[in-house]
Amino acid sequence: MQCQMDQERVKAQQQVIRMEEEAKLMKERMDTHINLENKLKEQIEFYKTKYRSFNKTMADSNRLFDSAKEEMEKLGKRVRQAERDVVEWRGKWELSQRKLLELVEEHKKKTEEAEASKKRADRLAGLCRALREQLPDIHKPSLDVTGNSYSNKSVQPNGDGPNDGPGDSEHLPQVCPSKITSAHYEPDDLPSSTVPSPQSNDQTDESKQIESIEPDESSSASPFYIWYLCPLTC
Repeated sequence: MQCQMDQERVKAQQQVIRMEEEAKLMKERMDTHINLENKLKEQIEFYKTKYRSFNKTMADSNRLFDSAKEEMEKLGKRVRQAERDVVEWRGKWELSQRKLLELVEEHKKKTEEAEASKKRADRLAGLCRALREQLPDIHKPSLDVTGNSYSNKSVQPNGDGPNDGPGDSEHLPQVCPSKITSAHYEPDDLPSSTVPSPQSNDQTDESKQIESIEPDESSSASPFYIWYLCPLTC
């Protein structure tokens, strides 16, 4: 009986020792888990801080993105307005260039017209000078044809009275041929091609006019030529 009790006591002691060892192991495990939990809590706090900073950074970036988006929209509006202004000013520039080209062409035409008018004026002036130079030669045959009627109606430059005769031709260029009456010529004797055109632009026409104006000494229409030359010489 004593032996059984000793055995039971030994078993109980062994069981207590085993339980103590298990308790130590459990305590060590619990300490390990507590340390791990504390580390995990620290990591959680660290990641919470990181997450908060990330959220703050994201909020700041969102604000920056929104502001950048607004600026881009404003810039886009300005760019579109600038493009419209460019198109408008380009149209105005093209219109001004067309107007400038038209003005240049018009100025060129006006310059050519002015030069042509100047040339016509010079030619007409030369024609008038030629006619004035030929006027004494024109008066001589007219005086031979009209006789004393023309010499009686002509006036001397000093106003003393009529000329002494048809031979006194030094004062004839000063007498206006328009004073010759229409009775000194007959229209039937006038050729239709002898009427000059002072406004002609061709020099050949003017030379033809000069040739047609020069009278023939045997023609009876010389007073008419003198009468027609009055607007050019008087």
